[in-house]
Amino acid sequence: MKKIRVFIEKTTDGMYSAYMPDDNKLQFGAIGEGPTPNVAREDFLAVVDAFRVEFPEEIADVEFDFALDIQEKPNKVTLAAMKEAEESTNLEILDTHNFRNFVDSL
Repeated sequence: MKKIRVFIEKTTDGMYSAYMPDDNKLQFGAIGEGPTPNVAREDFLAVVDAFRVEFPEEIADVEFDFALDIQEKPNKVTLAAMKEAEESTNLEILDTHNFRNFVDSL
């Protein structure tokens, strides 16, 4: 099974983008976008699903590893996201709305 790293980063317009590096060794590329990291991840997976018709065998042998790329100065929310990401493989928890109680406790 091929493991492909997918980076999720915040864009200059405040949205999030999920993308594979060009050296992914696949015959296609995919990009997802959304207002939260989880929505960008889901959009990315929807794009990959569209490629299943053209590259069924290749996609069947791929596992995507999502990584949140934080390039801004950390604040309470990004620190909370980093802590939760270390403890879980579920990217869904990285939606900042889910951190209100945790952030308020810092």
